[in-house]
Amino acid sequence: MAHPRNTGMWLNIVKAGMSLIPLNLNLDKLFTRVVGNGVHTNFWVDRWVGTTSLNCLFPDLYILESDKSCSIVDQYCYNTNNGASWEWSWFDNNLVLRLSDRILELQSIASNITLSNSLDHRKWEGIPRVFLQLNQ
Repeated sequence: MAHPRNTGMWLNIVKAGMSLIPLNLNLDKLFTRVVGNGVHTNFWVDRWVGTTSLNCLFPDLYILESDKSCSIVDQYCYNTNNGASWEWSWFDNNLVLRLSDRILELQSIASNITLSNSLDHRKWEGIPRVFLQLNQ
């Protein structure tokens, strides 16, 4: 049986995405995630803060993450006056001590998030200017 996301409209979206591969465009890179409740946004892999996913910005910390498929809500602890507070589950706590500056940088980048009752969703970012300039 076909998966519901691979039929109808989603099948057409997947086909469109596949047709962009020879043009060196990744359909996922044309969208960012808008965080609502944080349930359906991968903390490390989805682009939800800034222009790059956190696993690309912090590969040293991503390697130490024990749950690489965690959602934002899995990592989120609560919102303080200074921003969000995060709970980490690292493989190697000794190495983490040496990377404390990187952890502080990660926390600073993600600190402005506040979870809500709304659902996470994708936001169209459009076609990159570089692509548009190449085709003019």
